Amino acid sequence: MKILKYFVYSFMILTLLFLFGTLVYNSINDKNSYVINRIATKEKVVMLTFDDGPNKVNDKEIIDILESNGATGTFFFTGSNIKKYADENSEKELFKKIKESDMSVGNHSYSHSKYQNNKQKLIDEILETDNLIRENFELDQNYEIPMRMPYLQFYNGLKKVLETTKRTYFTGGYLSGDWDYEKHGHDKIIKRYLDNLKPGEIFIMHSTHYAKLFLNDLIKEIKNRGYEFANFNPSSQRYYKKFGELVW
Repeated sequence: MKILKYFVYSFMILTLLFLFGTLVYNSINDKNSYVINRIATKEKVVMLTFDDGPNKVNDKEIIDILESNGATGTFFFTGSNIKKYADENSEKELFKKIKESDMSVGNHSYSHSKYQNNKQKLIDEILETDNLIRENFELDQNYEIPMRMPYLQFYNGLKKVLETTKRTYFTGGYLSGDWDYEKHGHDKIIKRYLDNLKPGEIFIMHSTHYAKLFLNDLIKEIKNRGYEFANFNPSSQRYYKKFGELVW
């Protein structure tokens, strides 16, 4: 009897482990299929991206640093911040500056929430933010706006979100902890990025006042290592597809 119980318990444990492993495997495969983290290239090129704007002061300073170094970047804006900025700044100087420069813009949801239990809210927010971006940056309907999930969250079921919002991927990348500058400091943040510098890498930063404290030095060191910069703007000479496709 004890032997029988042992085999029953063993079978149950093995079954649970198998089911858990299958779920993990499928989740990883889904993420590999739908989240891109780099350009598939051997050329020395990197993408600089900035989340959580627009911020009329911080983003202007970031653009000035990028342009002064001959670099380009992509700004992943939240819809709520786009609307707030547009309501408070009738001339929309920052938006004009981005349109006139060699930069690109992306979607970072509307409210920067967690959406695991509310797929429809995520879909609605992505579409609303898409409309705000197209309206304020004069993009046509054929322009595929890159989308980055807040907190880089991923969970099963996002394939439906991509299909509904007419996308093929979410944009990931490498995080260094730049948003917590006071904890990590100038040197550690730059070192983390440089330690992960390789052809086609996508670096994630944030539209905070900390960016101006390390960005100039980071770009100079990236250039010293022979790298150039790419973005998501199809009309730009530095459009990522000139270097390769986006992959996990």
